[in-house]
Amino acid sequence: TDLTASGVDISTQLSHFATKGELASTYIDAGGASVDIAAIVTNVHSSITVEHTTSLKEFDPSHMATMISGVDIASVVNIGHKAKVAHSYKKKGDDIASILTNVANIAVADLATMGGQSLADLDKIAAGTDLTKIHEDGAHAAKLAASGVDLDQALALDPEKRKSLAEDPTFTYDPNSGTSLEDHANSAHGAAEVQDAANALKASMPQNSYTTSPGFQAALESAISVASVLLTDRVISSDSDMDYMPEIKLSSLASNGYNTELIRLLAQYGALGSNGSALADAVLGNSYSAFNTSLPINAQPNVSYYQQFLTDLGARALGKEITGSTITSVPTSNIELTTGAQITFNPNAILDASEVLPDGKTRRIAMIGSAKDMIVKGDLTITNSNKTENSVVVLGSADDIHFRSEYSSSSTTPEHYAGNPDVINLTYTGANAAIGSQDTMRLVNVSMSTGGNLAIGTLDELHIGTDVAQSNSISVGTGGENSDPDNVYMYANNLIQINGLNITGRVDDVYMEAVTINLKNVNFPTTAEVVLRSRDGTIGFATDQFTNPIIGGVNFTNVKHGNDILSMGSFTGKPGNWTTTAKHPNGTPKVQVIDF
Repeated sequence: TDLTASGVDISTQLSHFATKGELASTYIDAGGASVDIAAIVTNVHSSITVEHTTSLKEFDPSHMATMISGVDIASVVNIGHKAKVAHSYKKKGDDIASILTNVANIAVADLATMGGQSLADLDKIAAGTDLTKIHEDGAHAAKLAASGVDLDQALALDPEKRKSLAEDPTFTYDPNSGTSLEDHANSAHGAAEVQDAANALKASMPQNSYTTSPGFQAALESAISVASVLLTDRVISSDSDMDYMPEIKLSSLASNGYNTELIRLLAQYGALGSNGSALADAVLGNSYSAFNTSLPINAQPNVSYYQQFLTDLGARALGKEITGSTITSVPTSNIELTTGAQITFNPNAILDASEVLPDGKTRRIAMIGSAKDMIVKGDLTITNSNKTENSVVVLGSADDIHFRSEYSSSSTTPEHYAGNPDVINLTYTGANAAIGSQDTMRLVNVSMSTGGNLAIGTLDELHIGTDVAQSNSISVGTGGENSDPDNVYMYANNLIQINGLNITGRVDDVYMEAVTINLKNVNFPTTAEVVLRSRDGTIGFATDQFTNPIIGGVNFTNVKHGNDILSMGSFTGKPGNWTTTAKHPNGTPKVQVIDF
């Protein structure tokens, strides 16, 4: 009668009641001699809707028996919800046994939320989530949809960010607020990861000092609030996107004692790199590492003080001729960091560093730093009306820097890593620029241009080019004013491997340092004094040298200095100190190979 009143045709009514009867029969068969038939009939009749039976009729009695396992008859509506979800995955083509196994993993509350979605929306969820993750990814998408979020937008989110947003009890969504769903998800994800790091930090505190030491709880809670703002994923296309990214100066970190807890939290999170805890212990001293009080940060006035801690970071120490030089001396008050968790530059992003790196006599450093990965999806241009060489712009990552997309050794995106993709152009119209990462960096068809010097560094390996992607170039000294010719610096802790690189511009020096340097199809400009520094300072020119490099040495395959192809006959000396017989007009060798 109810169905007739709502306009449901007689055929659907018959199918609906037949399927309800089949479900009731399954419960009766499973109940044994003491089964309460009246309760079964009453609950099935009152709880199971046409949407439920539309899906239930797609399964035979054995499948229904699997679905009802462990579900009390008073909660029989959950069988209808299970059937709706299972039906969508069945239409997708998944195996029924696997479907029923995975649907059984959905929590009761999440099952109710998913069951409240239309069959069409459940089809979308099935299409956008893996069956084995239905209890997580699918449930999170349904929860966001139930809160008013467009389902397609929810499914477009990264699963981890979707989870963080769905599990955020404070989340409400107003599509007219000006804050995108992606921004909401980034913020929630950052806060969730920070909380995980905070929990791990509490567990690592000696003798439960979090609960016994005065001030620690307030200090850590304050640090969590700050870190949640700092460690949010950011996507950058223009200067306006930078307005939402927090800027940090060392003076702001030194303003209260809570910030030692912030540094502990950042180290636990991984924002200081894999050696973050050891580095913090070394820099901040015994009172910090004892972990028995909340301390202020005593900021040193110049970066030259901190150079002594490079080995704690995981790098090789600088020589005294560098650490004692005024060239590396920059006031810490003139360093500004703009930060996020994962930072992504959209293709053709354009930024202006003129305001943060203005003209003047004082040296300055402006850094965009990611606590996790940095991804440069396409061309990136950073402009600066200040052309004098008093400053440097830095792109840095405490994890990886990727170009086009995240690198994987089993990458399914050959256009990014295994093929010969279009060139990505990184341009800085000001003077000096640097790019650095904690982990291996891979430049595949990347062209870099700076007005002044360029430094590239990694605490692991630096790879430039592949067998087929050899359109890599570096051009320096293109925009600086009233300065000497400029330099290219490359540093890797373990390996520099280059196949296809052309260095041009107003070049004075090229310096490379790694345990092993492996060069093929590299062109050094005729003006450059080239210093190649490896662990042992040995050299190799065998036919298969690139594929079988000398570990600890410098390996050459079709490497030119100007128009001259370098060969064993180009050098004189011994392991640890090889120099070319060809000299510059000032008497210095065109190429040197030295050891650490």
